[in-house]
Amino acid sequence: MNRHPLRLMKIVLLLASTSSIVVLAVEAYRQNYSGHWREIQRSYREVLRVNADTERERRSATTFDVSIRQLFLPELERIDRCTTCHLGVDNPSMAGAPMPLSTHPGDLLKHHPVGKFGCTICHQGEGRAITAETAHGWDSNGAPVPDAMTPLLRNETVYTSCGHCHYEGDLYGGQSDLYAVSFQASSPELAKPRITRDILALSLPGAEILAKGKRLVIENGCLGCHRYRGGGGDLGSDLTYVGDKRRHDYDFAHVEGEHTVQQWLYEHFLSPAKISPDTVMPDMGFTPEEAHTLTLYMMSLHRKSARATHTPRPPPIAADAALASGETLYKMFCGSCHGAKGLGDGAAAATIEGQPRDFWHERFRYVSTLNGVPTQEDLVQTISTGRQFGEMPSNPQLTEEEVLAVADYILEINRKGTIARLTEAFSDDDDVEPEEIEEIAEERLTPTGIIMVPWPGADFQPDAKIGAKLYKANCASCHGDNGKGDGPQELVDERGRKIKARDLTAGRFRGGDEPEEVFKRIRAGIPGTPMPAQKTLSDNEIWQLVDFTRKLAGLPEMSRARQE
Repeated sequence: MNRHPLRLMKIVLLLASTSSIVVLAVEAYRQNYSGHWREIQRSYREVLRVNADTERERRSATTFDVSIRQLFLPELERIDRCTTCHLGVDNPSMAGAPMPLSTHPGDLLKHHPVGKFGCTICHQGEGRAITAETAHGWDSNGAPVPDAMTPLLRNETVYTSCGHCHYEGDLYGGQSDLYAVSFQASSPELAKPRITRDILALSLPGAEILAKGKRLVIENGCLGCHRYRGGGGDLGSDLTYVGDKRRHDYDFAHVEGEHTVQQWLYEHFLSPAKISPDTVMPDMGFTPEEAHTLTLYMMSLHRKSARATHTPRPPPIAADAALASGETLYKMFCGSCHGAKGLGDGAAAATIEGQPRDFWHERFRYVSTLNGVPTQEDLVQTISTGRQFGEMPSNPQLTEEEVLAVADYILEINRKGTIARLTEAFSDDDDVEPEEIEEIAEERLTPTGIIMVPWPGADFQPDAKIGAKLYKANCASCHGDNGKGDGPQELVDERGRKIKARDLTAGRFRGGDEPEEVFKRIRAGIPGTPMPAQKTLSDNEIWQLVDFTRKLAGLPEMSRARQE
């Protein structure tokens, strides 16, 4: 029998066993005697010994146990081992010690004791890890660790965690996340947070960067395109809890810098189309500083995830608290399209089909008056319900009081624009005084001939032949014989811009699909466009047209639509 293979197998088994024993011994030594955290704890023990003033303190330092420290925080669903290295975090005598032995700066621990809140609730990172790279999510060169979903927040970025518990950084409505408290207790509209001046001015001490970001969001009209707490536009993503997103929620294919959420947002604010080629977000012209500020603010918008025992109780908000001004609300929800001064030149105007209304120079389109001047109610309806095709979002989250404030501010813009145009028109006439110009403007801006929509009587019978005849005589030249918006008439608006007639077969009307709204559009026309007011048609004739055009659009019959 050949013994050579057997001898070789024994040698291999011996080597394997020896190697296993060595590996186990090395690992046992590493686990029990080595590790950078042990060196840190030994250094801390030595600092305690050197700084000891009494024999008792010296004995206590000598018996300091080198072991993993762990904070078990079931109410926050966290286990933090950060104090394994950051031993002096709540020790005042370690204020001058080097990191990671130094005490926490400032007085934040006065309200956020480590034993109750831990560390990762504010700083993020991997709380269960005991190596710096794994715990922090950054390697020794400061580059992000690929698998770290929540890397440690550094420098002022740590303030983006405040939104987990605090509502002060939210635009508005953050109080409703805590204790299910509505801050309109005396209002019938309990689900709608009131946007007051005090709420918009709220900020957290020390977190000035978030206050700046809040102001940038307000002043740049971000909610014209983005949703926030049920309101705002539909073109962009929902911002309510955007800070809860993690790295895997973003596409870093076009990001040049570090592959972190912070870097993605920063580069996106500087050049949206570069980072997200399919986005409709325009270049808002943000400076690097503004992009950085907005990045941190977006990262701070969190769902209030902590328990009631760890969150500040919202103070009661008086029912008569001063509402945010119409100008502020306008900037928040309208300025990105209509422009800060109402000139229709907002940064997002280019993303809109057609030009956003220029309130300074142009007439309002959807009115219920024969002289083409809108009532306050007309603007309230437009602001509340928006316009079709997603061009202008509805704002159901705004209270009636807030919508009225926006409407009044828009009317004031229009009044100033009218006075400015009249002043220019009479600039060569020295006999016309400013007071007279204001009187002329007041007369022009007073709605007259308010249309009261009379529902057709019980004897009204829609007749397709009558409707078709009226349509051909009054509508086909612009809207086309079949309602496709392809009539032979060339159309321009009041500013001389080419426009197209509505394709009535598309199934939706910009001014609203309801029979009453269609009646108003036909009777009042659409000021500023070639569509005239039909003042000579009888009510029954208009109802025939309403029925005919709604059928072109495939909408329900009027009787059924009215019941609905």
